[in-house]
Amino acid sequence: MLGDTAGTLLHLSNAGTIALALLAGVVGGFVLGVRPYRKRGIAWPDALRQVAITVGLSIGIMEAAEATIEISTPGLMAATVFQLFYWFGMILALVAGFIAAWPVNYVLSRRGVRHVH
Repeated sequence: MLGDTAGTLLHLSNAGTIALALLAGVVGGFVLGVRPYRKRGIAWPDALRQVAITVGLSIGIMEAAEATIEISTPGLMAATVFQLFYWFGMILALVAGFIAAWPVNYVLSRRGVRHVH
C-alpha cells in the first residue's frame, strides 16, 4: 500500500504506480525477511536465497492479486489519497492479496519452507 500511495501522490501513471508498489513490496519483504536470518548469524547469500524462495513467491502472488483488483475496480486508479473510495479500494486490494497469497504460504509451510520473522 505504501508504493500505491506514493505513486498516487506522485501522479505516476498506472503502470508506474503498480511498478512502485511491487518494488516497495519486494524490498520491504526482503528487508523484513533477511533480518532474522542475519540475527541468527546466517551468511548473506544463504539468507537471501531462503528469503527469495519464501518472500519472493508470496509477495509476487500478493502484488499480482492487488494490482488486478486496483486495475479492475472502476475509478480506483484515478482516485486520490484524499478520497474515501481510494482507501476502500486499497483495503479491498489488500484483502485480495492476502487471500491469493495464503495458499502459497500454506503449501510452502507444509513443505517445511517457513518465514523466520
